[in-house]
Amino acid sequence: MKPRFTTGELARLHGVSKQTLIFYDQAGVFCPRERDERNGYRYYTADQLEMLDHILMLKDMGLSLKEIQAFLKLPDAGDAVAALKRQQVILRQRQAQIKEAMARLDQKVLALEAMADAVPGRITLEELPAMPLAVQPVPSPGEALETDLALKTLLRTLHARRLPFRYEMGTRVSPENLETGGYLRAFEVYFPLRRGCQGKLCAWRPAGWYLRCIHQGPYENVGETYASMLAYRRERRLRLTGGSYERCILDSMTVRDPAAYRTELLLPVEPSP
Repeated sequence: MKPRFTTGELARLHGVSKQTLIFYDQAGVFCPRERDERNGYRYYTADQLEMLDHILMLKDMGLSLKEIQAFLKLPDAGDAVAALKRQQVILRQRQAQIKEAMARLDQKVLALEAMADAVPGRITLEELPAMPLAVQPVPSPGEALETDLALKTLLRTLHARRLPFRYEMGTRVSPENLETGGYLRAFEVYFPLRRGCQGKLCAWRPAGWYLRCIHQGPYENVGETYASMLAYRRERRLRLTGGSYERCILDSMTVRDPAAYRTELLLPVEPSP
């Protein structure tokens, strides 16, 4: 009598779960070939062992069950090679996406770890290097809704163009709004990039001197921190040279209490003449 295998036996032999083989059977991808007329039990045959190996290898290559089913029906080796080459392209694209996501994640972790030593409310004057940015204008009046929509538009564009952005969304407030108390009205949103790019959405945060302060608490209260920074600026006779750069560090992604939110605020300055 030729050897045959129950679902459990074949699962153990190939190191997969019994439920996996049942799922393959129900999907019509890999089904028991024999049925015992006496008890109605269904069995896999010895010549099906190699086919299951092929299915598991195709699954490991990233093909879906539907794609595996279609692959197994290909008429000749030329069609199989073409299908595998297409999968090569798909996997290389996924590999590039994973590499990019890991780079963004590394930057995010570094930023969060650096924040552990930051003192909220402390104002410092720091010389910072230039930083490449991807930017998107915020329509008037630049309040929460317009800002959020602009960020979503920019994020979609970054993904579509596969630009090397970092997981650090930012907003900018114009010098005019800073001076008149319009702290919650943004004129631009941005994401830092790991390298410069070309096109109208590409810009740079200039190298130079910046007042830096960490605002802690709900963003709606950011005006209190800005007021302290502007008072510090006046006391030291510094002149604003552009709009602010705000960067979310701790937000709803990483903390649950708005009182623990942290936002980095940068004001570009230079000595007054």
